[in-house]
Amino acid sequence: MASMTSLEASVEAKLSTLQEQLPQWRDQPFTIFRVPAYVRASNPTAYEPRMVSIGPYYHGDVALRTMEDYAPTLEREERQSFQKHDQDPSSAGQEHRRRA
Repeated sequence: MASMTSLEASVEAKLSTLQEQLPQWRDQPFTIFRVPAYVRASNPTAYEPRMVSIGPYYHGDVALRTMEDYAPTLEREERQSFQKHDQDPSSAGQEHRRRA
């Protein structure tokens, strides 16, 4: 097995830390807020999604339709990945490497 570079080791360490904290994150509520108008006014396009929108504000936008159609598949894959991690925490890093 080849030795890891310092960057690879750093990423692996961060992933390990995040995986240990994952159960704590699942219990936290998530909220998506609308950007206030006075903030958007400085650069309106900087606050509009270009590829994917998360939340209800741009739901149904024609430019985002392709990703909106793909989102349920992506969510299902992520849920399966999390469930797999719950069953075998050592497989999470391997899953990440397969996707890269």
